[in-house]
Amino acid sequence: MDRTMTTILQRAADRGECTLAGLSPRVIALPVTLIRYEALLTSEPVPDSTLTEIVDDIFLPCWPPRPTASTPADRQAASPVQPARSPGAGGSRSSRVTSSATRGAG
Repeated sequence: MDRTMTTILQRAADRGECTLAGLSPRVIALPVTLIRYEALLTSEPVPDSTLTEIVDDIFLPCWPPRPTASTPADRQAASPVQPARSPGAGGSRSSRVTSSATRGAG
């Protein structure tokens, strides 16, 4: 089962969703170990709420922090969610895309 968790995490790392640097084999095995314990203890399927608790409250806090970007522009570029812009702030999205595409075409 530890290979399964390693494979899952490696695929997430390949997609750029996480880094495996700083994770010990024990931390990598932790979710599967806890799920196995729950299943053996209750002899029933592990409820979704328990799976969520194992991941959100136990596994993710063991994860090493991501390096922070040094400038606000770097932090915005690294953010997967871009902040919403008000309609009056910098024009429409299409005009920004067109103007940036035009600058690069010359």
